[in-house]
Amino acid sequence: MKKIYGVISAILVVMGLWCFPAVAVEQTEIIFNTTVSSEEVVDVAYTYEITPSTQNNPGASNEPDSLLVSLAGVTPTGGVIKVSAPLSFVATNYANTGIYRYRVQEVATTNQTYPVSDKVYEIYVQVTRNANDEIVKQVYAQALDVATDVKGEMDFPHEVPMTYINVENYVQGALSNTGEYFRYRLEVLGPVGARYVVAGQDALVSYDGVAITTAMEYEVKDGAENYLYVYLKGGQTLTVGLSEGYHQIPVGTRYRLVKDQVNRWNTTINGQSFATETEAMDYLTTVLDPVTNKIIVMNEREFDVPMTAVFLNILPFVVLLAVAMVGIYLVKKVKNDEKGHRRVAKKGRKA
Repeated sequence: MKKIYGVISAILVVMGLWCFPAVAVEQTEIIFNTTVSSEEVVDVAYTYEITPSTQNNPGASNEPDSLLVSLAGVTPTGGVIKVSAPLSFVATNYANTGIYRYRVQEVATTNQTYPVSDKVYEIYVQVTRNANDEIVKQVYAQALDVATDVKGEMDFPHEVPMTYINVENYVQGALSNTGEYFRYRLEVLGPVGARYVVAGQDALVSYDGVAITTAMEYEVKDGAENYLYVYLKGGQTLTVGLSEGYHQIPVGTRYRLVKDQVNRWNTTINGQSFATETEAMDYLTTVLDPVTNKIIVMNEREFDVPMTAVFLNILPFVVLLAVAMVGIYLVKKVKNDEKGHRRVAKKGRKA
């Protein structure tokens, strides 16, 4: 009897499958990811554009055309922020069946520190009719990367572009001492806690009669103490952030160099002259091209220094000149004495 019931149950199941065909599961959205690599709190919003293919069947209405994804003050975890957002076709109406293709790309950012991703994807919606002649939409979970022709997740990555800063120190003028060290204050504004590699200084310098070991790293601090003393001779070039990973400087970071103190040198920084200790160059902003992230410092000896300083500077030349003049005088005197003796001797012979 149990066998008969089993056979009857199997027959009923088969009949049920034939009598009630499977209904297609409607999928009306696809998930895509917005990823930002950063070590600081991120505040940015991205605009996405959804463009239907010109080869799509007519009769589609209320198609999504744009989407905004906002990251307002989000703190990264492990240096990465990942936000998943749905691209929905739930409100889209299709009059005809077929495959409807759409191109998805990021077109705008509210914060240029986190620029637009260059990724472009193609997604598609398959429109069919079920047994009741109702339109069914199936948005496929995989997206086609237009650049690589590979299907997978739709992911828009954003890595903060990095760069570095150059400081070039020059000395000119007839009285210049190219072996002298010049001290400047370098200020880089953020992100707080970042550590940037400093290269180009001599390991050990002598400044104001004190032996100083120069810094190999600059840690960005919060407040008035956020600066680093750097020591350069004429012809030396300093680089800040020329390294790998997070030891580089994010594009968009503000920075400047400050003349440390009033001295006997007329200093210009990027063409701007500094006569007093309180004057400071305007903040610059790092850009993508590190060649333009330069601070050019020119030091020229001033000529309005006290006369004692001028005399001390030219004293060696005065001594050499005096010795030369005495030598010339002695040579001339010897020659004149010899001529006198010859004239006296001549007269004695004539007599």
